[in-house]
Amino acid sequence: MILAKEITEWEVDYRQPNHTYLIDDKMSKMYGYFKWHNTKDFIKFKNPLRLDTRYRKFKILRRYEEKTNAKRWEINGSKGNVYYVEETDSGMTCTCVGYKFHGKCKHIDQVNRENNKTN
Repeated sequence: MILAKEITEWEVDYRQPNHTYLIDDKMSKMYGYFKWHNTKDFIKFKNPLRLDTRYRKFKILRRYEEKTNAKRWEINGSKGNVYYVEETDSGMTCTCVGYKFHGKCKHIDQVNRENNKTN
């Protein structure tokens, strides 16, 4: 689980609030959020909601690590975002939007290339 504050700079004429979200490690589902104007007011969802991260930026405030044997790599994206590639028993995953929609991405390819160089 990740606690992440949205830091997107919206180009709209009205006030678009950036909340702080409790989301899964893949940054694809949110379980609740703290309102931007009252950080003590937490809204919890009965069921997790899909989180669309396209065109949005987040600052990770805290990561709640689960004990796992998975290998994890932190990858800097081409536009300054940070993504996490994880190798588990079921395969490689990434926190980027491309992986969420296509099931593959250049960040996983980068990790695979780096691993092949060391082997």
